[in-house]
Order: sequence, then structure tokens, then C-alpha cells
Amino acid sequence: DTTLIAGGALLDPNFNHDGSGVEGSGTDLVRYHVPMNGFEGGSRAFARVYYQSMPPAWNASMFAFSSEKIDAFRTMLAESDGTPTLVAADSLGIGPLGIEVPVTDRITVFPNPTNDGWVRISGDHGMSLEVRAVFDARGRHVPLRAERIGSGWRIGLPNAAGFYFVQLRVDGVTVMKRIARQ
Repeated sequence: DTTLIAGGALLDPNFNHDGSGVEGSGTDLVRYHVPMNGFEGGSRAFARVYYQSMPPAWNASMFAFSSEKIDAFRTMLAESDGTPTLVAADSLGIGPLGIEVPVTDRITVFPNPTNDGWVRISGDHGMSLEVRAVFDARGRHVPLRAERIGSGWRIGLPNAAGFYFVQLRVDGVTVMKRIARQ
């Protein structure tokens, strides 16, 4: 009667569920969103997880009573330091000095899906971007219609609706981007 899932955890879809949705994992996925207010430099995020076997609030109702066992427990608890135990600590580099953004995430294809078959492909400033080939959903080469637009490309897809894959060479790395043609 003193242990229950309460508050926001009742509406949390992954609280106490494993990756396949089975309940009883004792885990939770927690995401933190920190406003950077335009700061673009490197940062480091720190996390510490503590365990406290008996939070003080749990004892309050019991300590409202007195008995030999309750008084003995109160004495033992008072003689302990009651400090939560650090279970794990970690940190993660964020930004230019930390995790590198994957090349595929640095490429923009717009519009996707496309109604008229034309898309623009661009990358981060200073990125070397070259269009190599276009394939249909079956992996067959299709005619390549591409023209340079600034530091990016304008590509024309075939008239047939479907999915197409554009092979790019980005800073020496081969990248495939999927485009839907309506």
C-alpha cells in the first residue's frame, strides 16, 4: 500500500516497459531538452543516477507510532548517514566537440515527396557534394537529369510515380537518399 506508480509515470508509454513493450523491466527512457538560446559551441551533458532504499517520506507515517521494533528501526536509521548511493555517472559531448552528425543527416532533399519530379539537394556550407546516379526502386539506373544550383543540385526524376534513390558523393563518402515521386 506504500508503493505505487504515480504522477506522470502513469501516462509514460515506456515507463517499466522493455523495447518490445513487455511490462516489468524496471526501466524508463528519459529525454532532456535543454534550450541552448542560439549557442552553437561544444557542450558536455552530465548525468548521475542515485539509489536510496528508503526515502524519508516513506518512514514518516510509521514514525508517527512508537513500538519496540519501530523505535529500534528509528535508532538504526538515525545512526546511518542516509546518503543516497551513486549507482552510475556518465557524460556526453554535444555539438562540434562531441558527437559528429552523420553525413546523411547533413544533406537536405526538398521537396520530398515531389509532385513535378524536380528536387533540390544541398548540404552544409563548404561540403563537397556530387550527384553520381539515380536508381528506381528495383535498383535499375534511370536517366540522370541534374544541374548545378549554387553549391547544391537540382535533379529531375522520371515521370513515373514511385521511389527513387539518388547516389551522392559527399566529402568522399557515398550516400544514398530516397525520394518519393508522386
